[in-house]
Amino acid sequence: MEEILSRGFVQQGMERRFGKKWGLIIASLMFGVIHFEPSAAANAFVIGLVLGYAYQRTGNNLLIPIGMHVIFDWAVLILTFLFPIT
Repeated sequence: MEEILSRGFVQQGMERRFGKKWGLIIASLMFGVIHFEPSAAANAFVIGLVLGYAYQRTGNNLLIPIGMHVIFDWAVLILTFLFPIT
């Protein structure tokens, strides 16, 4: 759902208004901001750039960033379980 909103609506709208480069940057900033905590927002911005770029490079195919997002979330979950912060 997050990718459908972030790439399918926000990024497409920003690209139409500001062009591909700035649309990607603005959409990624917005993706970062919705993650609230500053360190999480900074990480989400970078991840948003990667996911948004993949979306652009695959001809606006949402399945690619959705799959990448799922893999990333699972990797974080597994790493958090294996290496808990104490």
